[in-house]
Amino acid sequence: MKATIFDVAQEVGVSIATVSNALTGKKKVSEATRAKIDAAVQKLGYTADPAASSLKSCSSRIIGLIVPSIDNAFFPAVIRGLSSVLEPQGYIINFYSTGFHAEMEEKYIHTLLNLRADGIILDSVSRDERFLRSLASLKFGKKRVPVVALERDLTGLGMTSIYSDNHYGGKLAATHLAKRGAKHVAHVRGPETAPWSQDRYEGFRAGLREAGLSENPALVVDGDFTLQGGRLAAEQLLASGVPFDAVFAANDLMAIGVIKTLMTHGLRVPEDVSVVGFDNTYVAALTTPPVTTVDLPQHHLGEQAGHAIMKAIASGGVEQHCLPLSLIERRSSNPTLPEQSER
Repeated sequence: MKATIFDVAQEVGVSIATVSNALTGKKKVSEATRAKIDAAVQKLGYTADPAASSLKSCSSRIIGLIVPSIDNAFFPAVIRGLSSVLEPQGYIINFYSTGFHAEMEEKYIHTLLNLRADGIILDSVSRDERFLRSLASLKFGKKRVPVVALERDLTGLGMTSIYSDNHYGGKLAATHLAKRGAKHVAHVRGPETAPWSQDRYEGFRAGLREAGLSENPALVVDGDFTLQGGRLAAEQLLASGVPFDAVFAANDLMAIGVIKTLMTHGLRVPEDVSVVGFDNTYVAALTTPPVTTVDLPQHHLGEQAGHAIMKAIASGGVEQHCLPLSLIERRSSNPTLPEQSER
């Protein structure tokens, strides 16, 4: 039978409250008594019941992370950054993927409320303002459950937000390709359900206009943020018969898919077609040629989200953190750079 806190108290000859104070550090216990309790815990193999502890303290030490997709090289670094902040503080991260379906967000939020989660980090694709606004005052019973928005600025709806300026990122990509001499630039968009896809597209269009280039609607095709989505988009562009000398893909995986398909058709990257991605995921530097990309610092994004959710749990309030973007130039858009990348 599993040892209980009563067994530890009986072994040492102290009260249950003393054992609890020694294990939680809530009240001071003499070093001699603490040493006896530690020895009894080891001897009996006692472990605290987290469910019981959460009921008493109203803290489950659970943080929910809800994202649109796990089939993406973007989120591992975000999760590592988040874990580096939360795990040392004793938090457990419960991870959920919605598959870019907004209705799944509400389902997983209810799941986390039933688990008595202390906070939720939400990378939302929902466009339902009433739903999003309701998250600013989320509660389970009398317990306040703060929600931090990831990748979108929802401060206007009452949520602390950790994000980057995707419009600016799209503009960076278009400006770079124009400076490299591109005249007919194609774009592979992300899923229509992802708000940041539209932001990157609008920024791309703005960058073309400022460079004096015209957007050709025939050179704008839809993708799904996957490698295969990039391949299919490139096939669609080639089948259109409309000439293009550059492609901006809304993420790195699609950029790599575009490159592979172009090369299969005998086109050289970047000599015939330059390619730029978005996110600067680890895979962008590993492919041949390495991919020029807009650098969105994913690990830092996760770290900032971790700090933000802990602050929201402790004191509430709404904050806005816009992370800087920059363009990492590699060989996929510049033939003078090496075939292999150091970053």
